[in-house]
Amino acid sequence: MSKNQRVLLGKGFEYTVREEADGEKSIVFFQKTVEAFSVNAQELLPLSPTSDTTQYHQLFCDLLDSAKFANLAHNVVYRYHDGSNNEWSIGPQKIVYQPVTPVMSSSGIYSGGKPFEKAISVAQFNEIEVLLKAGVANKTIHEDSRLKGSGMIIELITDTMIGSTYLLPMRSAEKAAIESWLGQFKH
Repeated sequence: MSKNQRVLLGKGFEYTVREEADGEKSIVFFQKTVEAFSVNAQELLPLSPTSDTTQYHQLFCDLLDSAKFANLAHNVVYRYHDGSNNEWSIGPQKIVYQPVTPVMSSSGIYSGGKPFEKAISVAQFNEIEVLLKAGVANKTIHEDSRLKGSGMIIELITDTMIGSTYLLPMRSAEKAAIESWLGQFKH
């Protein structure tokens, strides 16, 4: 912590959590004593009208690895949408499965099964996190847009605030490994 109760980060940045009158929380990043940009559940906002959002988005992504958002609720660390678009919310203590229903499916017939929530151990969380990080790290396979059958990894800052999203091709080894591991919970 800095002397003004901000969390110190690399590259000369500090951050603090701010709660607005309407209850919405945002993370405000400072460089020295000047507010540089803020992030809330919807967007990243440069705090200078002449600032380039792209520059701050990259900086924010770089800072995510070193930042610990201890003041914000954080029960889910990743969301994963499998090749059929079933959603898996993955946290250090549990996995929540929200399947596609026939009404939601493009065929009008497909069902991903029944929703569930299951407790997982620290070891299990570490196993799936290794697989997810392998998918994130292999930038050579990332797709620019979501195609049918592809997988989508969403890294979360909080349960509702998205950090980064990665699209994995339908036939990638990383996608197959993630979905194989998750499949054990559907039985």
